[in-house]
Amino acid sequence: MSHSISLACTHCGSRVFESNLTANLTPMLREAGIYLGDERWKEHPGIDMLPTLQRAIDQMLDDPERFKAMNPANGWGDYGGAIKTLTTLRDSIARNPDATYSDWH
Repeated sequence: MSHSISLACTHCGSRVFESNLTANLTPMLREAGIYLGDERWKEHPGIDMLPTLQRAIDQMLDDPERFKAMNPANGWGDYGGAIKTLTTLRDSIARNPDATYSDWH
């Protein structure tokens, strides 16, 4: 199972961000304080999730060894991929604050 996450332009509907994150990373992300499937954010502007997203990124960057220790044993997903996805999502929100966030899992 995975989380397919995206940001869509509210004007034209095109996706300005799209990614797929394995559900194996859910414990790591929850430990950092974020759940990408949070109903509060679905179909709302991505800017609504930005403070929580930034706090999660900061926590993960401040203590990488703690979060790397949570890499899934099966090798599906890892800390580096999680950070890359979260920072790219953050940067996409900053460039497109009105874009609508969606998650499917």
